[in-house]
Amino acid sequence: IKNGLDDCMKPQNGDELVSVLTKSLSEVGKERERGETDIYMFSSWCRFPFYEADFGWGKPAWMSIVAIPMEIIGMFDTKDGDGIEAWVSLHEEAMLMFQDYPEIKAFTSQI
Repeated sequence: IKNGLDDCMKPQNGDELVSVLTKSLSEVGKERERGETDIYMFSSWCRFPFYEADFGWGKPAWMSIVAIPMEIIGMFDTKDGDGIEAWVSLHEEAMLMFQDYPEIKAFTSQI
């Protein structure tokens, strides 16, 4: 992680940064294809003003992401801005283990 962060600090402009990120994602894809590493991606969209967007028919009542066929966890602010929604997309075996985790079971039984 430290090496990855260091690499992101080196670029002098946006084009160089895109190149570094593209190379990094390519390396992740190769490791994933070889099946040598379990890769879980995390993305936080918190503090982006999605609920303030108005495309002519009013502000959204709720927003979500499109289902992605990969193992990824996306985090978003709740509409009231007082919490975080986590969208968890995992392969079936990993999802069963995730759902069986005690803290997840306790939380989802309260919903």
